[in-house]
Amino acid sequence: RLLQDATGDREALARMEQIDEVEGGDAERLLRTLGYRTEIEEGDEKAAVLVRMGRLAEEGLNDLDRAAELYARALEIAPKNEAVLDDLSRVYD
Repeated sequence: RLLQDATGDREALARMEQIDEVEGGDAERLLRTLGYRTEIEEGDEKAAVLVRMGRLAEEGLNDLDRAAELYARALEIAPKNEAVLDDLSRVYD
């Protein structure tokens, strides 16, 4: 509920991210929080959040399909970002 109330409030979302990271272990919860951030960010900032989500899905959840989807979304926003292309390529290897 708090997350729904915080949608659109960058400061509240940043605090929720910190809480999720400090508590650790709940990658799904952090992904959900970061998902709200993608709704308010644009351009490179949104791509960076999507990459962070992709890494969390890849490394924290070992969900390569989800990671690939998130990296692909980031690449759509930042098509010249070679690091994102490398991330996407890595999960397909």
